[in-house]
This record gives sequence, C-alpha cells and structure tokens, in this order.
Amino acid sequence: MNKINTISINSDHPDDAVLARAADVLRRSGVIVHATETVYGLAAVWNDPAALEKVSRLKGRPAGQPYSIMVPAIAAVADFTGWDHPALQALLAAVFPGAITLVLPRRRPLTPAYWNQFPEVGIRMPDHRISRQLVAQSGVALITTSANISGQPTPADAAGLDPAIAAGADLVLDSGPCQFQVPSTVVRVDVERRQYQILRPGAFPPERFAALFEALG
Repeated sequence: MNKINTISINSDHPDDAVLARAADVLRRSGVIVHATETVYGLAAVWNDPAALEKVSRLKGRPAGQPYSIMVPAIAAVADFTGWDHPALQALLAAVFPGAITLVLPRRRPLTPAYWNQFPEVGIRMPDHRISRQLVAQSGVALITTSANISGQPTPADAAGLDPAIAAGADLVLDSGPCQFQVPSTVVRVDVERRQYQILRPGAFPPERFAALFEALG
C-alpha cells in the first residue's frame, strides 16, 4: 500500500479533521478509498464527470456500467429516482441504513448525462459511520463501488487493496477490517408491481429482505 496517501482512522470514533480532509479531496474531483460495513469501496462525487472517469480508470471498468449512489438520507432517494411511493418509503425505512443496494427505476433525467443511459439507479446507505459522515461532510451524494480492479476480489481490509488502487486513489482511509467482509446484497425492486429480484447475494440476508418486502402488503 502507498503509505504516503494513507491515513488511519477509527471507524467508531472518526477524527473530524480527517473526514474534513477527505471531503475536501472529494470536492476537488478526487477519489478516496474507505471502509464500509461490507468491503472497502471507492468514493467520488456522483455528478463530477472527471471523478467518474477517474474511478472507471482505476478499476479498469468498461464504459457503460453504472455505479451506485451513496445517499445521506432516505429523503434523497426521490431526488435520484424521480418517484415517491408509500410502499417504497416503507421499504427504505426498513432496510436503510444497511448492507444492501436497491436498484430502482429512474423516472427523471439526471445531470451529468452519464446517468441517463441507465433506466435504473442503484442506491446505497451504508450502516457505517465513516461512509455516512463522508457524505455529510462532502455536502453531496457520492458514488460507491468496491475498491478492486474489475473482476478481481473485493478487499475486506486496506491491506488487501490492489497496489494500483492504493497508489491511484487520492486518499486511503484505513479503518481496519470490515464487519461483514462480503459485498452488499443487490436487489432490483419495483414496489408498484410488488416485484423484486436479488441480483447479487451478499451481506444482507435474502430471507430477511423477503420478509420485509412481504410485510409491505
């Protein structure tokens, strides 16, 4: 790991000065590596084209693949999806914050146009203090994606970062091992049709999601 751009931070009691520095990096089109409750991720400002491009370059990810958006609050979900629904609000309140990514229909255009090639948008609200405070300190939603080269294993601690990721990121926040050490569960949801599809099993138990979804009525 590149020690020059790495800062240790306590995940339970993060240093406000370190978080402020990370937020400043993000606002300047930077990319940071940080822990979540699942695996280590890359974060960048969601509507900054230069930052989006840098994340894709770091990961070696093909163009045309979407990233998830890490939101500061449930109320922000409507800003990105363009729709509100009582059942959706109930579901969001039941699963967020949590180790889950919800893929929801997108019913409004977003800027930059990068997002408008996708009919859906992935929404994440980690149950992790550093992740959520990064969004709060940045004052804007962030994209989130695992901090690995595309197709390679996802790191559950900073020591497992690919050297190219560690060196290429503008800042690495090392808070030790992640709680679950597996990625978030990804679920495509359409509450109006009362349908869902688990796209990727992960840290959020599928049976728990099934029970919560069934409870929507």
